[in-house]
Amino acid sequence: MSEYQYYEFLALDRPLTGEETIELRSLSSRAEISSRRFCNTYNFGNFRGSPEKLMETYFDAHVYVSNWGVFNFMLRLPLGVIPEAILDQYASGDELAFWAAAGNVIINWYRNDEGGGAWVDGEGWIDRLAPIREELERADYRSLYIGWLAAVQYRLGVGDKDAEYDYEETESDIDDLEPPVPSGLASLSSAQAALVEFIDVDSDLLKAAAAASPEIFVDVAADKRMEEWVEQVPDHEAKEFLLMVLGNEGRNAERQIRGRYHEYLRLHAPVDERDAIPRRRVDQLMDMVREVRKERARQEALERERKRVERERKRREYLALVAKDFPKWWREADADAAEKNASGYDRARNTLVDLRDAYQQEGRLDEFSEIFEEFVSKHARKPALLRRLKEAGMPGL
Repeated sequence: MSEYQYYEFLALDRPLTGEETIELRSLSSRAEISSRRFCNTYNFGNFRGSPEKLMETYFDAHVYVSNWGVFNFMLRLPLGVIPEAILDQYASGDELAFWAAAGNVIINWYRNDEGGGAWVDGEGWIDRLAPIREELERADYRSLYIGWLAAVQYRLGVGDKDAEYDYEETESDIDDLEPPVPSGLASLSSAQAALVEFIDVDSDLLKAAAAASPEIFVDVAADKRMEEWVEQVPDHEAKEFLLMVLGNEGRNAERQIRGRYHEYLRLHAPVDERDAIPRRRVDQLMDMVREVRKERARQEALERERKRVERERKRREYLALVAKDFPKWWREADADAAEKNASGYDRARNTLVDLRDAYQQEGRLDEFSEIFEEFVSKHARKPALLRRLKEAGMPGL
């Protein structure tokens, strides 16, 4: 199998300068480079640059995909947009990590399928995932929780639907408490749904986690809350924001203001019974996954039975239609067999199966056997037809 590595970077807050694009060109002669994007595919060899360094220096979003099962998604945001205490709550191993550099924080979602082998395509992912950056700026931390779930999944083997979780070998993990469960896990945004797909979070695990997630709070008194928040912003912070605007950092100032305001809204949202649900231990979450899978299996079995009953009903109705004019169907079977080709033999076999079942439904199977014996005698020199009929379980063959 040929090698496949896909690298893509986006500059969202500001375009790259001409000098920066020249610097990037030195890393790859074949990459597609513009003032906003760096993109390259490798079928042999490796990228000479460091994605981490490029994110620290130039870009705000990055996607890496390889056909040996490694998937990587990074976002860069200014320090302070997401409180470090929040990031600490969700960060877990390689699957969700973050680090600070040059006044920014880089968040990294990681997946390793250990060997891969399936066909993959990196194109399009970054555009689907990039909106998560704005969601994080609005204090929507569902993508962080999804990253934490991925870490739990890969440590305990949750992605294997038939696996039993070995709590003895993972004792240090199962007593861990989950981080705060954000609202809206049962109704993810399109970007968050893409992240679930990208890092392959198990659907049963996500459903179990979402059981404790309240619906997204809609603030009907948003204007009043905005005024309340503005009133309680300390003077020195307000002046800092003004200085940022005057210093051509208006976008950064806006981002920090909105981030702090949405964090204020999150902390002051009304508490209802769902919000009072205590944080679960990992082993409790795994037990919920088992229940989700049992219920899913039950629903799937019910659906299979419903479809089977429906198929049988339609089959009975069709056979009743055949029974209204048996001679017509015998003539069709005879005409198809007389074509002496594969398609004709196939149609004849199908018609004869319908005839047999229709006669049986009418309680006249002996009558079918007599007419079928005559049919076989008439077409006895057609071994391909007879073979098809025997394989279909027709009587006397």
